Amino acid sequence: MLKIAMKWCYALLSLFLAALLLAAPATQPFHRTAPFILGADISWTQEDQANGTTYYDHGQQEDLLKILKDHGFNFIRLRVFVNPGAADGYAAHSQEPYCDLAHTLVMAKRVHDAGMGLLIDLHYSDNWADPSKQQTPDAWEDLSFPQLRQAVYDFTYQVLSSLKKQGTSPQMVQIGNETNNGVLWPAGRAPRNFDQFADLLKSGISAARAVDPSIKIVLHHAGGANNQVVRKWLDNLLSRGVQFDILGLSCNDVGSPQRWKENFDDLATRYPQFGLIAAEYSYHKRELNDAVFNAPDQRGLGSFIWEPTRHHEAIFDKNGHNAGGADAIPHSRPPRSKRPTSNPAGGHHPETGRFNTNQLIDLYDQLSKDFMAIVNNATKTSN
Repeated sequence: MLKIAMKWCYALLSLFLAALLLAAPATQPFHRTAPFILGADISWTQEDQANGTTYYDHGQQEDLLKILKDHGFNFIRLRVFVNPGAADGYAAHSQEPYCDLAHTLVMAKRVHDAGMGLLIDLHYSDNWADPSKQQTPDAWEDLSFPQLRQAVYDFTYQVLSSLKKQGTSPQMVQIGNETNNGVLWPAGRAPRNFDQFADLLKSGISAARAVDPSIKIVLHHAGGANNQVVRKWLDNLLSRGVQFDILGLSCNDVGSPQRWKENFDDLATRYPQFGLIAAEYSYHKRELNDAVFNAPDQRGLGSFIWEPTRHHEAIFDKNGHNAGGADAIPHSRPPRSKRPTSNPAGGHHPETGRFNTNQLIDLYDQLSKDFMAIVNNATKTSN
């Protein structure tokens, strides 16, 4: 019965996504009109598979996207760097420049063919961009600020127009990754250069709107457990005229489910014009998704687990142990050395071997079933 219900949900996903894209403009309250997003960022997949990684579900080898979809996932998030093959780029030591536009186009086609939604996460850098670093791409280092604004516009436009041309437009695009402290340092570093940070965001947003006004604009802050910091950041952007659709939060703090819930609840009430997503998380999977789903007035759109095949509490095992390794220890802060590398000399070490689904993936079958039942009951009651 569950499988039949899930197939019915997937068959209607494209129609519901269309409804999401037609949600009210930013000046009106934002409400969830599509199925709750159970998403995953699997940007490491291409390089891992090229290195020999295979995926199994209950002993049967399958395509990773099929495995995820079979267990309730309906959206994929992919990161894109400006030039990951640069000397200090994400893929400087890889055989190919993974997570560049060319590789993203291939992955986007796989996502589209699987019948799943797509969120593109633009890193305006050659390497990891997060609160501790927003390194300007090598090719942009000597640009004046007006030229830098144009470079942001051009890069955003190029990525999204290329995806649109091959028929794989994303439903959502992140204008920057974990931009707590701005982008493109030092020119767009916040709070010191908040005006320029806002101008750079506006440039990327403008390019996205020019390609396809229906693509929802996501801004991303890492402070999922810090309501006051997020509010101050958001108010600063709004006072400078930055207009977007969805606020994404990273919820990577171990032991913070209640703070996440309080933050989502407050933001949904305080800023009713925005949808909300958990753009990254790993731990406390049930609590996190319940917090987003139950945000006031259905403003919580969904969640994206970060690299769930082999990071933190992974939903796959390797050699009989959780593929997240030391990071998989529940309710303990993972060692800094085990977090995604921020070393500007390279991106990551690709994995190889056989990865098998573990019991953690079963939670997503249950989440999909539970959330669908709640929606169906609410619909019956309203009728």
